[in-house]
Order: sequence, then structure tokens, then C-alpha cells
Amino acid sequence: MPQGPFGLAALVLAAGQGSRLGGGKLTLPFQGKPLIAHTLHVMYQLDLLCAVVVTGCQTLPSHLTQNATCSTHLVHNAEWKEGQSASLACGVKTLLSLPEANSVQAALVLLGDMPLVQKDTLRLLAAAHHKALIRNARHSATVPTFNGKHGNPVVLSRSLFPVLLTLSGDAGARTLFPGLGDALLLLSVDDDGILRDVDTPAEYAALPQV
Repeated sequence: MPQGPFGLAALVLAAGQGSRLGGGKLTLPFQGKPLIAHTLHVMYQLDLLCAVVVTGCQTLPSHLTQNATCSTHLVHNAEWKEGQSASLACGVKTLLSLPEANSVQAALVLLGDMPLVQKDTLRLLAAAHHKALIRNARHSATVPTFNGKHGNPVVLSRSLFPVLLTLSGDAGARTLFPGLGDALLLLSVDDDGILRDVDTPAEYAALPQV
């Protein structure tokens, strides 16, 4: 398996219910395949040590990872109703238990319901985080912005993993960013997909169908 230039792993948060879309939103069809398949396809364009996909409300079919370019592990979060932080903690615990764990320096955290994020955006985030770590070993997080608005996915350094295990609620790692100071990098990208998740029928209907 290919290994990332600085030990990059991926965590895909795919545990939410999507109740406003009738549940099971991650397998809704979009451009001929399940919604989450787009996130996974773009993720696999990177050189990754490994990937963890955290499920919850629904079980994802195993064939979604059949074209994986790195070892990929599906893990069920029994506490998915507790919010995104519980899924993030579940993913981190799983990641730290894998054979590749000692080589992981950072994790790219993706949301399964954001199919419009471009592969070039992921590459820019990975490269920017790597450079920031070289300049400052304390560098903790790289967050994309579009027109000044923070988006997803984000890259989180291994130094944050212990505190990620203690968070609660649905805000996830975002609650940590205000206190990171110069250990946080805001990266402006030309990709409004970092702001477009799919939570409502209107957001689903607004997805481009070609």
C-alpha cells in the first residue's frame, strides 16, 4: 500500500441519521452512485497510510471500499446518537489500534455527506499541513476556508488525538480551533464544496446531477 509523505491517515464520519432526508442519506443516489461513494473516491486520490470509516445509524455496504488504495476499516459507533464528537472519538480509537498507528502523524477528517469537495482541495490541505508541521512541530490543525467561511474536511495533527477522545456534542473538533492560536492554519481554497453538506431535501435537490 502507498504511504503518505508525512504519515497521513483518513477518518470518514458517516454515522449520522439524516432524519430530514428520511434516514439513510449516505446511500442516496447521486450521479449514479451512493452519496458517500463520492467522498471515498476523492479521498482515495491521496497517498494514505490507512483510513477509518465510522458508521452509526446505517450499515454501509462493504463494496463501497472495494477500490480502496489503502487499508480501510469500517467501524460501528454504538454511541452515534451522542453527536459528531462521539464518532470522532470512535474513529481516533480505531485508528490508534491499527498496525499503521505508530506512523500516523495527522488525520484528514472528512464528512460522508459532503460529495462536492474537490480532490485538489484535499491535496492542498495535505500539502499545507505537512509544510506547517515542518515549520512548527506544534502545528495542530489545517482548516479550509471559502469566502472567509470555515469548511470541511480538516487535517488534525496527532498531538490533538488525546483531546479528541474527550470531546462531547455535535460540534466535533471545531470547538478546539479558537484556542489553537498560531498552531491553526486557515487555508483559502477555491472550492465551495467545503461548505456544502447534505442535510435537507433542498440541499439534496440542489446537488448537480451531471
